[in-house]
Amino acid sequence: MPGPGFLGTGIQSLSRNRGAAPVCGIGCTQRAPVLMRQAANLETDHTMKLLTKANRTKLEANAATSENAHLMPDVHIDHRPVVKLFDPCGAATWLLTEIEGDIAFGLCDLGMGSPELGSVSITELEAITGPLGIGIERDMYFEAEMTISEYAEAARASGSIAA
Repeated sequence: MPGPGFLGTGIQSLSRNRGAAPVCGIGCTQRAPVLMRQAANLETDHTMKLLTKANRTKLEANAATSENAHLMPDVHIDHRPVVKLFDPCGAATWLLTEIEGDIAFGLCDLGMGSPELGSVSITELEAITGPLGIGIERDMYFEAEMTISEYAEAARASGSIAA
């Protein structure tokens, strides 16, 4: 088994270089309990970011297109969802196509058998904490295969979003 020079001195030197005073010979520092307390209180830092910059940019572009639809009467606008949000502890799902400020538009399913097109506040979704302390999450691998109206039609027929 390696002597104190292997674990103790090397790690103590490393700790000293970082400004932390060693407490024991295996690299424990006085700062360790503080870091552990900080890690236990970082719930908001460990929650998933619901919208990436790329998501938001695409959602805003879709909103601008929809807002100007009256200028293009011959064009049928039916966006594909950009992002899928879901409750990992429940049946709620949101397929979002547009956003203006904090309010997103898309297909919303609260898991009660009646999905509908509507608006939702991103701030309110971010504030939700489920029974296990887990919030709403973004499906990082979601790629829309249909337009929002096709998802809505299928969801109304089955009573839930299948995406």
